[in-house]
Amino acid sequence: DLQRIRRVELGADDWSNIAQTVRSLEKVNVHVDFTNPLHPDTVSNRIRWQKNATGVDVVAVDYVHRMKTRNRHHDEREAIAEVTRSLKSDASACKVPIIALAQLSRDLEKRTDKTPMLSDLKGSGDLEQEADNVLFLHRPCIYDERQPEDLAYLYLAKQRNGPEGRVKLEFRGRNVRFYPEAQARMI
Repeated sequence: DLQRIRRVELGADDWSNIAQTVRSLEKVNVHVDFTNPLHPDTVSNRIRWQKNATGVDVVAVDYVHRMKTRNRHHDEREAIAEVTRSLKSDASACKVPIIALAQLSRDLEKRTDKTPMLSDLKGSGDLEQEADNVLFLHRPCIYDERQPEDLAYLYLAKQRNGPEGRVKLEFRGRNVRFYPEAQARMI
Protein backbone atom coordinates (compact mmCIF):
# COMPACT_ATOMS: atom_id res chain seq x y z
CA ASP A 1 0.00 0.00 0.00
CA LEU A 2 1.86 3.07 -1.27
CA GLN A 3 -0.11 5.48 0.91
CA ARG A 4 1.08 3.71 4.06
CA ILE A 5 4.65 3.79 2.76
CA ARG A 6 4.40 7.53 2.04
CA ARG A 7 3.02 8.18 5.51
CA VAL A 8 5.62 5.81 7.05
CA GLU A 9 2.90 3.75 8.72
CA LEU A 10 4.62 0.40 8.40
CA GLY A 11 4.54 -2.53 10.77
CA ALA A 12 7.06 -5.33 11.30
CA ASP A 13 5.44 -7.49 8.58
CA ASP A 14 5.64 -4.60 6.12
CA TRP A 15 9.36 -4.12 6.76
CA SER A 16 9.92 -7.84 6.38
CA ASN A 17 8.10 -7.79 3.01
CA ILE A 18 10.12 -4.77 1.89
CA ALA A 19 13.40 -6.48 2.84
CA GLN A 20 12.36 -9.63 0.96
CA THR A 21 11.46 -7.57 -2.12
CA VAL A 22 14.79 -5.72 -2.01
CA ARG A 23 16.64 -9.06 -1.83
CA SER A 24 14.78 -10.35 -4.88
CA LEU A 25 15.40 -7.12 -6.81
CA GLU A 26 19.13 -7.40 -6.13
CA LYS A 27 19.14 -10.47 -8.39
CA VAL A 28 17.54 -8.59 -11.32
CA ASN A 29 19.77 -6.97 -13.90
CA VAL A 30 18.34 -3.44 -13.94
CA HIS A 31 20.23 -0.35 -15.02
CA VAL A 32 18.64 3.07 -14.52
CA ASP A 33 20.07 6.10 -16.26
CA PHE A 34 18.96 9.52 -15.06
CA THR A 35 21.10 11.46 -17.56
CA ASN A 36 19.37 14.70 -18.41
CA PRO A 37 18.97 15.72 -21.13
CA LEU A 38 19.12 12.33 -22.78
CA HIS A 39 20.14 12.32 -26.44
CA PRO A 40 19.40 9.50 -28.92
CA ASP A 41 23.11 8.87 -29.53
CA THR A 42 23.66 8.60 -25.76
CA VAL A 43 20.88 6.00 -25.54
CA SER A 44 22.43 4.08 -28.45
CA ASN A 45 25.85 4.05 -26.81
CA ARG A 46 24.47 3.02 -23.40
CA ILE A 47 22.42 0.17 -24.89
CA ARG A 48 25.42 -1.18 -26.78
CA TRP A 49 27.72 -0.81 -23.75
CA GLN A 50 25.22 -2.46 -21.38
CA LYS A 51 24.52 -5.27 -23.85
CA ASN A 52 28.24 -6.07 -24.04
CA ALA A 53 28.83 -5.64 -20.29
CA THR A 54 25.95 -7.55 -18.71
CA GLY A 55 23.34 -8.12 -21.39
CA VAL A 56 20.05 -6.32 -22.00
CA ASP A 57 16.63 -7.94 -22.14
CA VAL A 58 14.52 -4.81 -22.59
CA VAL A 59 15.01 -1.03 -22.68
CA ALA A 60 12.44 1.47 -21.41
CA VAL A 61 12.58 5.17 -22.26
CA ASP A 62 10.59 7.48 -19.98
CA TYR A 63 9.68 9.41 -22.00
CA VAL A 64 10.27 10.16 -25.71
CA HIS A 65 9.26 13.83 -25.54
CA ARG A 66 11.95 14.59 -22.93
CA MET A 67 14.75 13.36 -25.16
CA LYS A 68 16.77 16.09 -26.83
CA THR A 69 18.37 15.96 -30.24
CA ARG A 70 21.69 17.56 -31.04
CA ASN A 71 20.31 18.87 -34.34
CA ARG A 72 18.28 22.06 -34.38
CA HIS A 73 14.76 21.30 -35.47
CA HIS A 74 12.19 23.87 -36.43
CA ASP A 75 9.38 22.00 -34.72
CA GLU A 76 8.81 19.29 -32.15
CA ARG A 77 7.54 16.85 -34.77
CA GLU A 78 10.95 16.78 -36.50
CA ALA A 79 12.71 16.18 -33.18
CA ILE A 80 10.31 13.32 -32.29
CA ALA A 81 10.89 11.84 -35.75
CA GLU A 82 14.66 11.79 -35.15
CA VAL A 83 14.24 10.24 -31.70
CA THR A 84 11.84 7.52 -32.85
CA ARG A 85 13.97 6.59 -35.88
CA SER A 86 17.00 6.30 -33.61
CA LEU A 87 15.17 4.09 -31.08
CA LYS A 88 13.83 1.86 -33.86
CA SER A 89 17.34 1.53 -35.27
CA ASP A 90 18.75 0.67 -31.82
CA ALA A 91 16.10 -2.00 -31.26
CA SER A 92 16.94 -3.61 -34.57
CA ALA A 93 20.73 -3.34 -34.29
CA CYS A 94 20.88 -4.59 -30.69
CA LYS A 95 18.04 -7.11 -31.06
CA VAL A 96 16.33 -5.75 -27.94
CA PRO A 97 12.76 -4.50 -27.50
CA ILE A 98 12.46 -0.84 -26.60
CA ILE A 99 9.45 0.42 -24.69
CA ALA A 100 9.11 4.15 -25.34
CA LEU A 101 6.61 6.03 -23.22
CA ALA A 102 5.01 9.00 -24.95
CA GLN A 103 2.78 11.90 -24.07
CA LEU A 104 -0.76 12.29 -25.37
CA SER A 105 -1.91 15.56 -26.89
CA ARG A 106 -4.63 17.60 -25.19
CA ASP A 107 -6.97 17.00 -28.14
CA LEU A 108 -8.23 13.93 -26.28
CA GLU A 109 -9.86 16.17 -23.69
CA LYS A 110 -11.83 18.06 -26.36
CA ARG A 111 -13.66 14.92 -27.55
CA THR A 112 -16.76 13.36 -26.06
CA ASP A 113 -15.24 9.88 -26.29
CA LYS A 114 -12.06 9.99 -24.19
CA THR A 115 -10.75 6.64 -25.41
CA PRO A 116 -7.17 7.24 -26.60
CA MET A 117 -6.41 6.82 -30.30
CA LEU A 118 -3.19 6.78 -32.32
CA SER A 119 -3.79 10.36 -33.43
CA ASP A 120 -3.68 11.42 -29.75
CA LEU A 121 0.03 10.67 -29.53
CA LYS A 122 1.88 13.95 -29.43
CA GLY A 123 3.86 14.03 -32.68
CA SER A 124 1.83 10.97 -33.64
CA GLY A 125 2.84 10.49 -37.25
CA ASP A 126 6.39 9.37 -36.60
CA LEU A 127 5.69 7.56 -33.34
CA GLU A 128 2.90 5.64 -35.03
CA GLN A 129 4.99 4.89 -38.10
CA GLU A 130 8.06 3.56 -36.29
CA ALA A 131 6.30 1.60 -33.53
CA ASP A 132 5.65 -2.10 -33.94
CA ASN A 133 3.04 -1.94 -31.18
CA VAL A 134 1.18 0.94 -29.55
CA LEU A 135 -0.62 0.38 -26.26
CA PHE A 136 -2.71 2.76 -24.19
CA LEU A 137 -3.80 2.40 -20.58
CA HIS A 138 -7.17 4.07 -20.03
CA ARG A 139 -9.16 4.60 -16.85
CA PRO A 140 -12.66 5.86 -17.75
CA CYS A 141 -13.26 7.23 -14.22
CA ILE A 142 -10.67 9.96 -14.87
CA TYR A 143 -13.14 11.57 -17.29
CA ASP A 144 -16.45 10.20 -16.01
CA GLU A 145 -16.99 10.02 -12.24
CA ARG A 146 -19.89 7.58 -12.77
CA GLN A 147 -17.40 4.92 -13.92
CA PRO A 148 -15.95 2.52 -11.32
CA GLU A 149 -12.59 3.56 -9.85
CA ASP A 150 -11.11 0.11 -10.48
CA LEU A 151 -12.10 -0.15 -14.16
CA ALA A 152 -9.31 0.17 -16.71
CA TYR A 153 -8.58 -0.94 -20.25
CA LEU A 154 -5.40 -1.79 -22.07
CA TYR A 155 -5.87 -0.80 -25.70
CA LEU A 156 -3.69 -2.41 -28.33
CA ALA A 157 -4.10 0.38 -30.87
CA LYS A 158 -1.44 -0.93 -33.25
CA GLN A 159 0.14 -4.32 -33.67
CA ARG A 160 2.25 -4.71 -36.76
CA ASN A 161 1.74 -8.47 -36.99
CA GLY A 162 -1.56 -9.12 -35.31
CA PRO A 163 -5.01 -7.94 -34.29
CA GLU A 164 -5.87 -4.78 -32.43
CA GLY A 165 -8.28 -4.71 -29.52
CA ARG A 166 -8.62 -4.08 -25.83
CA VAL A 167 -8.36 -6.00 -22.59
CA LYS A 168 -10.40 -5.12 -19.54
CA LEU A 169 -8.26 -4.63 -16.44
CA GLU A 170 -8.74 -4.06 -12.75
CA PHE A 171 -6.88 -1.06 -11.31
CA ARG A 172 -5.82 -1.27 -7.69
CA GLY A 173 -4.98 2.25 -6.62
CA ARG A 174 -3.54 1.26 -3.24
CA ASN A 175 -0.72 -0.55 -5.03
CA VAL A 176 -0.86 1.47 -8.28
CA ARG A 177 -1.15 -1.78 -10.25
CA PHE A 178 -3.23 -3.10 -13.09
CA TYR A 179 -4.44 -6.69 -13.04
CA PRO A 180 -6.18 -8.68 -15.76
CA GLU A 181 -9.73 -9.60 -14.96
CA ALA A 182 -10.18 -13.27 -14.10
CA GLN A 183 -11.36 -14.02 -17.63
CA ALA A 184 -9.27 -11.40 -19.46
CA ARG A 185 -9.45 -11.68 -23.21
CA MET A 186 -9.15 -9.41 -26.20
CA ILE A 187 -12.49 -7.62 -26.76
